[in-house]
Amino acid sequence: MTRGGRARASPSEQRVHPTTESGLTVWIGVGGSPESVVRAVHSPGHVADTDEEGRERAGAEGAVQVGEPETVARKIASTARLLGLSRFDLKHRMGALPHDQLMPRIELDGMKAIPLVGDVLA
Repeated sequence: MTRGGRARASPSEQRVHPTTESGLTVWIGVGGSPESVVRAVHSPGHVADTDEEGRERAGAEGAVQVGEPETVARKIASTARLLGLSRFDLKHRMGALPHDQLMPRIELDGMKAIPLVGDVLA
């Protein structure tokens, strides 16, 4: 990924994770206007192998997207329907999870939870 920026140094030839076979679509997120908030929802979350592991790791429930891929997918789909969303940004950084433990969580999200969201909303 390479892009120009004004508020911070521009990334140049940075690798984006998770990598996908078909590329990674990126949208504009929340910026400085009330209208920009409508464009995207940003929510903390943790995709885990089990709901118990997710709750234990994240220490939260409710609006936070926590649990196994099926649970997270149902919560995201429910939020998307309720708010009429076309985009949802799951913020994976919850606490100080080391990189080698974080990457499998992101892979679970991309390989299992996201496809399930599409199935539920179809």
